[in-house]
Amino acid sequence: MKLRTAIQEIKSAVVTDWNITSIYLKTTLFLWIFVGVLVNFLQGAMFFSLCAINTTCIIGCVMQLATSDEVSGNWQMARLTFPVSRTLTQVGHFIFIIFVTFLGFVVGVLAAVLTQVWMQILQTPIFFPMWLQYYVGLFVTFCLLIPAAIMLAVISACGFTKALRFFPAIIVLVCLAGGAWISGSGIINEKTTAFFTSLFLSPGRLGMVCVITALLSLVIYFVLMMLAARFYRKRQF
Repeated sequence: MKLRTAIQEIKSAVVTDWNITSIYLKTTLFLWIFVGVLVNFLQGAMFFSLCAINTTCIIGCVMQLATSDEVSGNWQMARLTFPVSRTLTQVGHFIFIIFVTFLGFVVGVLAAVLTQVWMQILQTPIFFPMWLQYYVGLFVTFCLLIPAAIMLAVISACGFTKALRFFPAIIVLVCLAGGAWISGSGIINEKTTAFFTSLFLSPGRLGMVCVITALLSLVIYFVLMMLAARFYRKRQF
């Protein structure tokens, strides 16, 4: 009985998130199909639609959910009166973002297929193997779950207005730390270059990388979801 109630509460939270972001999603995805096909055609590859559409959908939906809480008549206060616990509200957010992520990927694949058909009709060459482009799109899709989860966790802890103060600092610190680690560790050398080159030449190896990335991303995503739920439970409004 408790499980059924929890599922109903999560479903209500997901439906609420869809109602908040549906207009944005429908408009954005419809527009990006045409933009994706055009840019893919001009580049002679499908990387744009398979990666950019996902990124736009995720960031846009997280921002839509966050701003609706504080801007739209202080929706976050009204949400507290609903028969949905704070924990399951956050779980609903995270499940909805997973749905949006793969919805963006499906639309990206649709744009890629339309581009491929268009290029075949016009006999225009495609510069990269299609398996490589789809694998890279999947890899980026799973990687995007981690920054999305970080954004949701920070927003759940302090709200969107305060979170805006932290996002630039987080981005700068991550970039600086990553750049310092790459330059200081000497990880970029002939052996690593040959290794990554071999990945992009082997469908099996790149597919395994996608599977490992998916598992790691989902584990990190789950941990951040639990942290976000804990932050939201303790947050004072």
